Amino acid sequence: ALVAAPAVSYAQQAAPATPAAPAASGKQALSLDHLLTWKSIRTPQASNDGKWFAYVLAPNEGDADVVLRPAAAAGKELKFAIGGPPAGGGGGPFGAAAASPVSLSGNGRWAAFTVYPRTADAKRARRDRRTLSNKLSVVELATGTRRDFDRVRAFRFAGDKSDWLAVHHATPDAPAGGGAGGAGGAGSSAAPPGGGTVLELVNLADGTPVTMAGVAEFAFDESGRWIAYTIDSRDLIGNAVQLRELATGITRSLDAQKASYRRLAWVDSGDALSALRSTVDSATNDTSYAVIGWSRLAAATPVKVEVTSKSAGIDGGLVVSGDRAPR
Repeated sequence: ALVAAPAVSYAQQAAPATPAAPAASGKQALSLDHLLTWKSIRTPQASNDGKWFAYVLAPNEGDADVVLRPAAAAGKELKFAIGGPPAGGGGGPFGAAAASPVSLSGNGRWAAFTVYPRTADAKRARRDRRTLSNKLSVVELATGTRRDFDRVRAFRFAGDKSDWLAVHHATPDAPAGGGAGGAGGAGSSAAPPGGGTVLELVNLADGTPVTMAGVAEFAFDESGRWIAYTIDSRDLIGNAVQLRELATGITRSLDAQKASYRRLAWVDSGDALSALRSTVDSATNDTSYAVIGWSRLAAATPVKVEVTSKSAGIDGGLVVSGDRAPR
């Protein structure tokens, strides 16, 4: 119901505010300090098999926890401290934002989450102008066994049935991000030009991790069969788009030029991939872009398509934009 408010004179409006009197019951009124410590559930998600769900339990300001809860009534809840994430749950105080700091693998066996510096440590580091980095923890849901990785920029699980995890590391002197991800698509790991770093491929079930240097971006296909990644160096030497089959370890180069490659994107289903390639014209100091795409990647010779401002059908001074990812 709507209740009409009594009329208030200008003198009453201009009168100085007085502190609120304590409640008759003696209970304390809520203050800003209470609101800062009020915890909320962020980025909830369920595993594909419905047996687990995960979320971040975080105050408006301060350190948070990741909670992993089984759907079974007799299941044991797992809880891990993750330091101080930013408000909203994504990204990290020392890196690029991401959709969620926690992710469940497509096969329901693993949970991975970003561990941030503690709030108190982060404040001291900012005051002292020191750099702190995020970590990554991976937990086997059936046993609670935990495995940690240092200096993590982004991470992503491969496919709905795979035990593979990609861990994108930051350089020792650079802050890490906190990018998470689901089964497929691109990792939240875009780096500045020449900012390629180590990408670590880990088979969580068994096997020795595989590392690739100078990686700027990476993306799993939906099935978890392939990982595509770009190599990026400051002098552009060795830059390329490369494709690796996870089961066999066979790697091949799809395109290699003295150029930069960005915005990897897989088709929703199937083996087709696209990217943007940029080159700088030193004479005009201008950057030109090309869309490059490949289909039938499982074939010995994939079908390649390239679109530039000089391609047939593009006229009127139109050029490929570098502001959008090809789809």
